[in-house]
Amino acid sequence: MTDTKYEVSDGKLIIPNGVTEICKDSIDGYLGSVKELVIPESVQNISAETFADCTQLEKVTMPARFIRPIEDYNEAWSLQQKNINTISKFCAIFGRYIPKIDFITFIGEGEFDFSLWNDIFHPHKEPIIRCTSNITKLKIAKSSQSNYKFFINNYIEDVDVQGADKWTDEDLFFLSPKFKENIVEGNVLNLTLCPRSTFYDDKRWSAPIAIKADTVTYVYPKPLQCYEDEYEGCRLLLLGNRLEEITIDDFSRMDGYPYIDVWEKYDIVLNALRDAGWSKK
Repeated sequence: MTDTKYEVSDGKLIIPNGVTEICKDSIDGYLGSVKELVIPESVQNISAETFADCTQLEKVTMPARFIRPIEDYNEAWSLQQKNINTISKFCAIFGRYIPKIDFITFIGEGEFDFSLWNDIFHPHKEPIIRCTSNITKLKIAKSSQSNYKFFINNYIEDVDVQGADKWTDEDLFFLSPKFKENIVEGNVLNLTLCPRSTFYDDKRWSAPIAIKADTVTYVYPKPLQCYEDEYEGCRLLLLGNRLEEITIDDFSRMDGYPYIDVWEKYDIVLNALRDAGWSKK
C-alpha cells in the first residue's frame, strides 16, 4: 500500500486519480464526518472495512467493478465471520453496516450486473443509482422489497431489466439519446422509441423505429421521464390499420388509437413529417 495520506476536508474525501489501492490506514481524518466520497476509475482494490466508519455518507462516486461478488474463498469466509455481506465488494468496503447513501454514481467501462442490489440495500434505504457513459451493458433487477431508483444514461443501449413489473415511472429513469441529424428517408421517419412505449422487459432501453408518415394521425409534445431534468419528447397517434410492418408486440393506446412516445422533439418530428409529405388535418 502507498504511504500517501488522503485527507478528509469539509465533509469530502476525494481520492486522486492514479491511485490504485486504498486501505483504512491511508485515510487522514475523521471518517465519521465524510458526506461525499469520490473514488476514481484508477482504483483497483479497496481493503475490507476501509470506509466502515463513514456512517454519515450521503454521496458516492466509485468504479462499477466494486459491485462484483467477492470471488476469493478465503477472503469471503473471513468477512462472513464478521457478519459482512460478501455478495459484493461494495458491501465489504463498508463493513457490517452500509450507510444510508442517497446518491451513488458508478464509473467505468464494459458490462455490469446490478441485479445484486436487491440483496445489498435494505427496504428503508433508497439510494439513487446513476451510471456513466462508458458502461455499455447493464443488468438490473428489482424485488418488491427494493426501493432504489435507477438512472440510465443515453449511451447504454443494452439494458436487461429483470422483475419488470416491479419498476414504475417513479424509480426507473432514462436520459434521452443523441439523434441522427436527418431522420427522413422518403416517406419514412427514423425515430428513437422511448421505453415507455414498450414493456420493461424489452432489453433495449431505447430502440430505433421506422414510421411511415401516412400512419401518423396526430403529433404533439410529450414530457418524458429522463435523468433528473424534465425532457420534452413527442407522442405520435397512429392509424392501427396501417401498422402491419412495425415489429412491436404491443402498443399503448389512448382513446383507441395506438401511440408511441419518441425522444425526438415535437418541432423536429413535425418538420420531418411535412418533409415526408404529411399534412396535419
